[in-house]
Amino acid sequence: PYANAVIVVSYPRSGSTWLSRLLADILDSPVSGIRDATALATEGMERAGHYHVYQTHLMATPEDRGELVPDIHNLSTPYLTDKHRVVHIIRDPRAIALSVQHYWEFPSLSKAMSAMQSAESPPYIDYNVFIQRWLEVDVPTIRYRDLSENTFETLCGLLYKLNLPIEQDRIADAIAHQEFRTRKKELQNSADKYVYGANIQSHALRKGSADDFRFHFTDDLYTLARAYFGETMLALGYPLYMNDWESAKTILESVFEFRGNSLYAAQILFELAREAKQGAIVELGTYR
Repeated sequence: PYANAVIVVSYPRSGSTWLSRLLADILDSPVSGIRDATALATEGMERAGHYHVYQTHLMATPEDRGELVPDIHNLSTPYLTDKHRVVHIIRDPRAIALSVQHYWEFPSLSKAMSAMQSAESPPYIDYNVFIQRWLEVDVPTIRYRDLSENTFETLCGLLYKLNLPIEQDRIADAIAHQEFRTRKKELQNSADKYVYGANIQSHALRKGSADDFRFHFTDDLYTLARAYFGETMLALGYPLYMNDWESAKTILESVFEFRGNSLYAAQILFELAREAKQGAIVELGTYR
């Protein structure tokens, strides 16, 4: 039943709404929740494309549940084949925590992180279990940061991995249409065109920044994040110490070697200056 499906999976608040809408836009196909789930990304049901994009938070489940997607919470991996198109989008848990706090209105970031690792309150999914399960499954994985900073290239690479058509004009048009400011403006005039209504849709968009958490995290919050998510962060390649110069220097090296993203580098420098780490600014000369 999922021969023409593109199943987007992610931990909540990791970018699955944006990615699902981008893919559906590119493929001129509808996007919705899977089975009877109502997904935030739902739109374009009138589109005539040959595919159907599903936005999900399915947990990878190694047990045989009788079919690929037995319910709205699980994907039974024994039924997953190379003919299925599944993509997993990941995001730094500290960035997720900031988004979780905003979306579910937690009183503090510490409360939001506690919820993410306990699964006893929204979003009701243990972050570590969710990620570790999907790391054991061989499906294309993309980072929210890459999608945010290099949207066009990341989408082209993903479409190739999913064996989907790569039409550059359609990709560029979809990026422009799904841009955060464009969508927010559209939502202001949409009344209740979208599921859950314009207010919740707009509330869910927030900023879309990959690193905005740095302006909100204290040393104590960084320590708490390492305690809650440290092992998973290492498995995903996220640095544990984002608030010190050594980590910033490492990031700068990767920026200039792999991305050439001067805007991102400038942001790091601004944050270093903001924290009055003058020695780090002097040492920057070696990276010019």
